[in-house]
Parts: sequence; structure tokens; C-alpha cells
Amino acid sequence: MTKRARLAEPPRRRVRELVHVTVDGVTVSVFVIVWDTPSGPVLYFVPLEPAPSVGRHSLVRQLCERLLDPGQWKRALLLEPVPIDLVPGAGGPRVRVHPAESSMDPARARARLKRGDDHPVSEVARTLRAVLPVWVRGTETVATATAAPGEPGITLSVADPTGWPRTEASLLMALRAGFPQRYPLGWALLAVEAAAQLDELVAAHAELTDSGDGWYLVARPRPPEPPEPLRRLLAAAQAPSGYGERAIADVAALRTAAEAVAGDDPLRDLLRSAADKLATSALQEQMAQLAQHAPRPSVGNLDAAEIVPVTATWAGPVVREWQRTLTPVADLPATLRLPRVARLLEFPVSKRPGTVREAYLDRAGRLVLVLTDPAEAEHTPWMCAEWPCDATVAAGWTDDTVLALDRPVPGAPAGPFLALTPGDGGVRIDQVPAPPRSGGPLQFDPGSARRWWLTFRRLLKLALDNTTAVEVTEQFEVFTTRPSTAAEVADRPFVLETIIEDAGMTLWPAMTVAGDTLRWRWDTVRAAAAADLTRAQRLLAPDAPRIYRYYAIAPDDHPSIDEAWQVVRVSGVSAGFYDEEELDRSGGWERTFIIDDIGRCKRDDVYLRLPLEDVDRVIAKVRSTWTR
Repeated sequence: MTKRARLAEPPRRRVRELVHVTVDGVTVSVFVIVWDTPSGPVLYFVPLEPAPSVGRHSLVRQLCERLLDPGQWKRALLLEPVPIDLVPGAGGPRVRVHPAESSMDPARARARLKRGDDHPVSEVARTLRAVLPVWVRGTETVATATAAPGEPGITLSVADPTGWPRTEASLLMALRAGFPQRYPLGWALLAVEAAAQLDELVAAHAELTDSGDGWYLVARPRPPEPPEPLRRLLAAAQAPSGYGERAIADVAALRTAAEAVAGDDPLRDLLRSAADKLATSALQEQMAQLAQHAPRPSVGNLDAAEIVPVTATWAGPVVREWQRTLTPVADLPATLRLPRVARLLEFPVSKRPGTVREAYLDRAGRLVLVLTDPAEAEHTPWMCAEWPCDATVAAGWTDDTVLALDRPVPGAPAGPFLALTPGDGGVRIDQVPAPPRSGGPLQFDPGSARRWWLTFRRLLKLALDNTTAVEVTEQFEVFTTRPSTAAEVADRPFVLETIIEDAGMTLWPAMTVAGDTLRWRWDTVRAAAAADLTRAQRLLAPDAPRIYRYYAIAPDDHPSIDEAWQVVRVSGVSAGFYDEEELDRSGGWERTFIIDDIGRCKRDDVYLRLPLEDVDRVIAKVRSTWTR
């Protein structure tokens, strides 16, 4: 278009209207202008919101068939204005110029949209000798096209289509909820982000004019005008620095508050969003400090407010004791309509049908639902509860605290796992924290090593959490400026596996029993955990005989030890880190990183732990494939 000679006189405008065309069975509204020029027709078109997703070629074909003669299609030009983004420095308005094309056979002619280029509107308007309407992104709606006068010099004022109205509403909601006082770091992040958004919009409005060389603005969004108190708060907002443990506390508080809000309340989403933003920012700061060898808080503490669904049998003395501390839900039908309940029951009920007959709230406002399955002969009730992951609860446990769990129905799942702490005001009952990021639904079953090991791992860390840092040689000490804590060392895979598998350990055998009434004193658990970690470190000391664990490496589409193409042996050190070695063709072992690469998704394989009785057989099988 810009390469054509400038028209000697303004073209005749034949059509200027709002048209509705049917594309792939969907009605689309389009604002169009058609000019007749000596070189052929020029069709200006703007699909209007709400615009369903339709094929662009189909849309253009319908427009051409309706507005142009088939003989004109080859000479037609199509102008599609590019919506203006309300950002500073966006530049002047532009229009996309598309040549049209059609099939050679006039009887079967079909118009198509050829790929076009963007040009400044002023250049296209100068060649066409016409004034073109342009649109701010989000204002190209049917309502705007219908109400706008559409003549140069007259611009309609419309509501702000950007995200600012939602941001302002969220900020006002945050102020009503007391964010600045309750969650100062969470509020600071929201305010700084909103202040940047506001400044950008104000600057963009200052740059945007209602008209220019060869164009005019159809509609202008009203600029943001936040209430003066909010404007002052945003002007004073400063990005937090040095998040540390303050951020962890704010994240936990925000997530806990979110779980206490009804699922359909927008405040719940705001609390969650603020928690996620703060957790991400704290993690980013921690990763930046990592390269500088700076001290850092534990990212794991950000899981403090996570909730995991837990199912358990609703019977036995522990349940009866806990039930006395719970608050019954007054309006059960209203509670069951909450999205929060639907999320809680989504997976447990798919595995075990049941009907909610009672609902309770614990001290923190978490739900405990009691269900029965009418199909079961004994109708034993079971529970599905919002279970906390917050490890800080263990700080309130004493040497007299008893960890308690019952299995009141033989063959049925165990009951809830609770901590009972006697005190002057009676017995305080806490849920033993669930492992974070375990997904759920979680069951507490000490009789099943496969189900119990996640809970045991969590309990081991709790028992060691307040102990002093252990004296070990850090293999990766370049990445840290502080010694590892006992809980961190015990949680590393090779140490944890040693604590679970070594016959001389105390805690794992004591907590993997199949009794019906299980009780463990907290002081006994802590002493056993410390003793087991000390033993594990002696077994993994540099001067101790090496402990090896063997893994079969198999394709992920055939995850079987019989499909192994390589064997890797792993040996650990007292700090919990490990070395990998793979079979070499000379009959020995050489250093490798296969398991590490699989863990980092760098290989399409799986690693499978080999029982000792299978190690020699699988090694021989792998080596036999090398001699074929």
C-alpha cells in the first residue's frame, strides 16, 4: 500500500458499518470500511470482542464474498489495524496491509488472506488519502463500535480494559483484610507491583493522543484514578530486601489464612497469590545469595502452611479423645457446597466411596469430614481431613508428649496419627505434621513400609530438628556457609536408607509394627533418632567398609530389572552425599552420573533398586549383551 502512488483525490467510501458474518458455524461481528480506488478496493476490517476463535482465512473469505465482487478479489487490499498497547514507548499506531488472493477458476474462486506487513498508519493514510480509525487494545468491542460516532475529532470515553481495575479492587480488598499490618512483606510485594503497573499506565496515557497524521482514536480508556489513600500507599511502597525468616513467616501466615476462607471468596485467591509471589521472591533471593555464599533460610519452611488430605479410620480411643477438642460444623449442607470440600474429597472418594455424615473444625479451622460407606457390612466410619504440614508444631511438644495411633478395626486402615501433650489445662492434641509435597490422600500405616516411610522420614526430621549441626565434611561446602543440621543430613537419601535398612537401627523397627494400639514417647523417639543418625554416620565414615547399593538402569518404556542395559552402584559418605559408578567393559567400575542425569530429566531411563539376591544375575546379564 505504501509503495502505491498517492491517490489524486480521496477515494469513494462505499461501506462503513458493523457486519455480522458466520464463520464455521459461529457468528463474528466485524467493523468494516470499503473504499473504491483506481487500483482496486480497499477493505478495512476489525474483528470485535467478544471474538470467538475462528479461522482467519474463513473470516476473510466471508467478508470478501459479502462486500466485494469476485472479479475484484485479486486487486483488493485488506487493512487490519494493530491495536495500540497501553505501555510507554509503544510508538505510533500501525496497520497490517494484506494483499488478497483467489483461485484461478472464477467459478470456484475463494478469497484468501495473504501474509501482510505492518506499516505506520500515517503512511498508509497518506497514500490512501483517508483518515483511518485506530483502536486501543481491549476497546475493539461491539458496544464501542455501536456507540462511537466514528468521525475524526470525536473520541468516545470508555471503561479501562486493562488489568488495572482488577488490581485496584484486589488492593482495596487487601487493605480491608489488614494486609499491611498482618502480612507486611506480602503487602509490600503487591504494592510495589501495582505501583509499577500504575506508573506505566499513567505514562502511557500521557503519550497517547486522540488523533494524529491520518488517524483518529475511536475510543479512549479512562485513565486509572485510585482513591487518594491508596495512591499515597503505592507512592510510598518499597520492594522488600533481605527476606529471610520474615518471608517464611509471612508465607505461612498467608497460606494458613487462605485455607480458613471459603473457597468461593475472592479473598482466598488473593491470599494464595500473595503467598506464591512472596515464596517465589524469597526463593529467587536465596538462589542469588547462593552464588555469593551468603547465609540463607530454609526454603523447606515455606511448606509450613501446606495442607494434605489424609484419610483414616474414625474409631478408637485416640479419635474419641481428639473429637472432644473439635468444633462441630453447624450447617453441614452449606459446608458441603464449598469448593474447599470438593477439592478435599476429589481423590479420596474416588478410591473409597462414602457419604459425609459429620463435619468438624480443628483449632486452626481445618476441616475434618466423617464419612460412611453404605456398601460396607459394618459401616465403619472413616475420615478425610485437611492435614497440616507445619513442622513448627513440634516445638511445643515436651518429653511427656506421646505420639499415638490406633488400628481399631482389624484389616482396616489405621486411625489418625496424633501427638498428645499433657499440661496444666489438660491434654493438647496436635496432628503429627504430614510430609510436604506428598500430594495425598495420605494414610498412616506403620504396618506397611511402602506407605509409612514418608511419615517416618518426616518424623525423623522433626525429632532431629532442634539438635545442633553435625560435624561432617561437606562434599559441596562451596555452596554453603553453614554446616548442615542433623535433620538435613538424616534426610539425604543415602543416610535415610541406611537408617531404615541397617539391622542395628532402633527407630524404624520400633515404628513399623502391626499392633492395634501404638504409643511412642517423644523423648524416646528423639533419643532413638539421634542414636540412629550417629550409627549411620559411623557406618558411612571414610575409614569404614564401603556400603554399596545397586540399581538397574532400564528404558522408561520397559521399567523392569530384566530389561536393564546397565547397572550402577552407589556408595555414600557420612554427610549423606554419594558417588555413582557404572559397569565398564573391562570388568570393573567407573565413575558415572546416570542416576543424577535421570533425576534431572536428562535421560529417558529409569533406575530400579536391585535386591541383593538379584545383583549378580543382572550384572551377568548386562555383561553378556556386550559379548554378543
